[in-house]
Amino acid sequence: MSRLVRLGAMVLLALILSSAPSHTSPVSAHAELQSAFPAIDGTVDALPASITLTFTEEVKTDGITVTVTGPDGTRVDTGSAAVDLTNAGRNVVNVPLYNGGPGEYTVHWVTVSNLDGDEATGDFVFIVGGAGTAVIGEAAVASPTPNPDFRGNPLNPEGNFDSRALALSVGAGLLVAVAIFGIWMVIRPKNPKFGSRVDRE
Repeated sequence: MSRLVRLGAMVLLALILSSAPSHTSPVSAHAELQSAFPAIDGTVDALPASITLTFTEEVKTDGITVTVTGPDGTRVDTGSAAVDLTNAGRNVVNVPLYNGGPGEYTVHWVTVSNLDGDEATGDFVFIVGGAGTAVIGEAAVASPTPNPDFRGNPLNPEGNFDSRALALSVGAGLLVAVAIFGIWMVIRPKNPKFGSRVDRE
């Protein structure tokens, strides 16, 4: 009888162990934010040319959206966040940025997992200190901006585009052209066919 009990216990234990993996396998997966540069809630001296986000799992190449908002509420990202295909895990995302000054920046991200298509979203902030306001890297300086609210854009009435200086420059150019034409009319050489202006009068 004891042999039958032991045999039954062994069979029961085998059934429990064989069914264990089905209970521990994940039901769903999400590409959650693991780390970032600049660091989450961190501080940097100057706004970098791009930020880097590292997620807990592979992100679909067409399933990533990142927006970065500056201290004045203006978007400073180029809208071209992309998965780093040189990374074997496909879990690193690079986000190019425009120029920006000191203050608090907010990052909002949305990912789609490449494992099961589940979506995840989140936000974090980082601080750009006042010690340096220059942008690190040439890409952020050279890139044009499609955002009409960006400082320096002539479509932005609060930007630093100087329309008065442009008007003064154009007016001065016209005055110089008129003056040159008047001097030429006075000192132009006598035309042998028609005679001087004095003779005609």
